[in-house]
Amino acid sequence: LQLGQCGNQLGEAMFDTWAEELERARPDMAEALEQCYFSRSRGGKLRANAVLVDMEPKVVQGLLGAGQRRAWGYDETKAVWRQGGSANNWAY
Repeated sequence: LQLGQCGNQLGEAMFDTWAEELERARPDMAEALEQCYFSRSRGGKLRANAVLVDMEPKVVQGLLGAGQRRAWGYDETKAVWRQGGSANNWAY
């Protein structure tokens, strides 16, 4: 679960690291990493096993779009955001 802007950015960094480790790891370790942290899309691309949640769409939509530029991406059906955001109003 990647929650808020900070959680989503940290989660992205973690999945970047795990994807890099997949490329360098022994085959048995790579298989274990993939099964734990990723799944495969119908086209064979790695998809992060994560749910993205944020009050504003900017960060989540940026993460979803970044999947076009790298070896892995997020599943768009596992992303939730609120259109207007909370404008730093934590009582909202």
